[in-house]
Parts: sequence; structure tokens; C-alpha cells
Amino acid sequence: VRQRALRAGAVPLRQALITLSGHTQVSSDNAIWNGIAQVMKEANANIEDATGTTVSSAQAGTFSVNAFNTRIAPFAKSENDELAVAFLLKAVVRQDKLSKMSDLFHTRFPGLVCTVT
Repeated sequence: VRQRALRAGAVPLRQALITLSGHTQVSSDNAIWNGIAQVMKEANANIEDATGTTVSSAQAGTFSVNAFNTRIAPFAKSENDELAVAFLLKAVVRQDKLSKMSDLFHTRFPGLVCTVT
């Protein structure tokens, strides 16, 4: 399918590695997954693989997520009633939508460290 799209002059697809980490006031990890799904929909992207974890900041201590040869962890411990989160996603997105997807993640999750590469 990708080869046909390239021959037809369509915009090439790119694989993107997305990380989200930090502390957030989001009510549950479902709210985070729902936010991720909304970003994917708006950017016309598809998740190929994903992993993530959340824990109450009061109980967090130190934790990390390891996937795709990458390790991420929340930056600092918080004393507030927040969730500490660490998510890794591998997605496919049109090359011309990559910066839009990055902007959407930063807008939807302003308190988290978000990277899209």
C-alpha cells in the first residue's frame, strides 16, 4: 500500500516515536489514552505499538517505562494529588502531519514532557 501511495504522488508516511512523561491532573489513565486517541484521529495517524503506566504521585517513588530501546520516567516527584505518567508510542503518520501531531500533543498535554521524533 505504501509503495502505491508513493507512486501516486501521495505524501510519504513516517514512523514516529512519541513519549509523554511527567505529572498531570488528569483524572485517570483512561483520560490520557482518550487524549492520545483524539490526537491520533486529528493527525490522521495510526498507533502501531504503545506502552504506558500511571501511578498516583503520592505513591510514585521512582518508576520508568522501557520499550523500543528507550527508557522514560517522570521528571520529578510531585506532592500534589496528581498522576505520574510515562507513555511510549510508535505511530505511522503522513510526513506533512508530523508537526501538527507534535503541536496537538503539546496542546492536549501542556503539563507533560512530550517528544515526537
